Amino acid sequence: MPILFEEIPLFRGMTSASRERLGHVLTLRDLTDGEVLLSEGTPTAELFVLAEGKMRVSRKHEDDDDPHEVAHVGEGEVLGEMSIFDGLPTTATVTAEGPCRVWVVPYTRLCPGGDLVRGDTPEARAFSRVHDELVASMVKVMAARLRAMSKADLAEAKERAALGLFVVDALVLLAGYAVLLAALPDVKPNLPGSSSYLSLPLIALFAYGGVRFIRRTGKPLSSFGLGLSNLFGSLGLFFVVTPLLLAIATGAKAIALALHAPWKGYPLFERTDVLVRLQEPHVVRLLAIYAVSCVAQEIIVRGALQSGLWLFLRGKYAHARAILVAALLFSVNHLHMSFFFAAAMFVPGVVWGIMFAKRPHVLGVTLSHLVAGAFVFFILGINLP
Repeated sequence: MPILFEEIPLFRGMTSASRERLGHVLTLRDLTDGEVLLSEGTPTAELFVLAEGKMRVSRKHEDDDDPHEVAHVGEGEVLGEMSIFDGLPTTATVTAEGPCRVWVVPYTRLCPGGDLVRGDTPEARAFSRVHDELVASMVKVMAARLRAMSKADLAEAKERAALGLFVVDALVLLAGYAVLLAALPDVKPNLPGSSSYLSLPLIALFAYGGVRFIRRTGKPLSSFGLGLSNLFGSLGLFFVVTPLLLAIATGAKAIALALHAPWKGYPLFERTDVLVRLQEPHVVRLLAIYAVSCVAQEIIVRGALQSGLWLFLRGKYAHARAILVAALLFSVNHLHMSFFFAAAMFVPGVVWGIMFAKRPHVLGVTLSHLVAGAFVFFILGINLP
């Protein structure tokens, strides 16, 4: 594998003569998925430069034996330089994520007393210059990394503060929702027929908290499924996934009608006169309210909550946890309709969460939510005894 010195920051600052001489002593090491390059607490005599692939950096907390993922490194990154400089054991474990290749720099052989610089020969003096240039280059790389880490730490602190405030807002609103559920039997007789009139103000408050969270993080809108990135991809998933959801909903009702004796004889589709229904003012009004509700819910659940959890959760199953937590909140927010309806909403919540994970944009999931909900409420029907 040829060494592209100009593309690697560590080698870029060295003279061509030193780079050429260093190339004679570099070796290439292949790692398989999950193989450990550096182990926390173990010293290293070599310096590593990631040539191909991606690696995970993890550390153990002093009160916890489980490793915690702290970073990922990509091609051109230097590994093991801190232990090389201070002679202390490495402070983190570096593991391959998929097949990787690393350049191995025999640093201790280049240090004073090493076999490559021993003696007063022209070759030893040349390798001594390689060492000096390598050290100077490492200092620059480490300074640049510290500067980047300082900016990253500030951004992360801002994001964590924003998420903390969002969690507080969500807890307050959920507490209010619980109070509303308790009061529902007393106030329901005085409410309009559709639950949309009840849920919309609550959803609007959640949406306000979600938008505040997104703005507080300072991250680009694309990080939360907004903007233009992934827009067309999410539309493509909408056309693929939504018909499947409609088929599942129809099949579930057909099975329920067949198995539950009191429901036998009820029609599979409550209304088939779709065009006639769209001319009814109250149906148009409810559809408009429902459309606004879908937009707000997806900004909250997918845009703010699921994306926000992606920013902070670490580990192999971080995305899966974010999807399930967001789907659970989506499900809970339908408890005012009924327990069974809320439980059933967990399934499409997970499906839309996966859609969003594949193509992070709220448009596709919002349209799927709107079409599936309109189909269930206004065509398939859920008015069963």
